[in-house]
Amino acid sequence: MTFPLCIFLSGTRVVVATVGSFVTGAAGEPEKVLKANVGGVNSEGMLCDNPMLGWTGGGAGIAAVVPESFPLGDTPPSKRPRMDGN
Repeated sequence: MTFPLCIFLSGTRVVVATVGSFVTGAAGEPEKVLKANVGGVNSEGMLCDNPMLGWTGGGAGIAAVVPESFPLGDTPPSKRPRMDGN
């Protein structure tokens, strides 16, 4: 079983790619998210990190966070949002 390297507070909004959506793969090409079995558990998607979303400024391997003002279920922004409200 795999565990995340970071822990978020309850209510933190992260970007989730559901089955059928596309993320930026390791080679920089679009990669379709597929249904999978991870550690014996069915997976219906994945948490996205900054590079998967094409965001710059690091964050590889850490879930991409968006501000509370970001609408749930909306398409992620094209660049990493500021978390200070500005």
